[in-house]
Amino acid sequence: MVEDEVIAKHLSALLTPAITSQENYYRQLGLRDRILNLPLQNLIFTNVREHQTSNPNVLFAEVHGEATIVTTGCHYQQDYVMRLETKDGKIVHYREYWNPTPALEAWGSSQNLRQSI
Repeated sequence: MVEDEVIAKHLSALLTPAITSQENYYRQLGLRDRILNLPLQNLIFTNVREHQTSNPNVLFAEVHGEATIVTTGCHYQQDYVMRLETKDGKIVHYREYWNPTPALEAWGSSQNLRQSI
C-alpha cells in the first residue's frame, strides 16, 4: 500500500540519524552485536502506522513484525507499539510494548529466549 510506504519512509528518515548516532553507545553496552546477531531469518516489518503527538519530539508507531527463528524453525509474528522521544536528532527515550507469548512460543522456552537476547 502506497500510504504504508510513505509512512515507512518518513519513519525511516526520522529514525535513521538517531539510530546511526547511537552505534557507539550500543557497542559500549555490547548490545549492538547481540541485537544484530539475534537468530532471526527474513525479518520484515509491515503495517507501519505513525501517530503524531502534540509534542513534535514524541512519536508513537505501530508495526507488525515477522521472522523465522533460526534455532527453532518456528514462524514468529508480533505487533509492536513504540514510543520514541528525540532531541537534537538522537533518540533520548525509547519504549516498546509487545506481547511476550508469541516470542516464548517461537523460541520454544523462556530459557531459549533469554539466551538469544
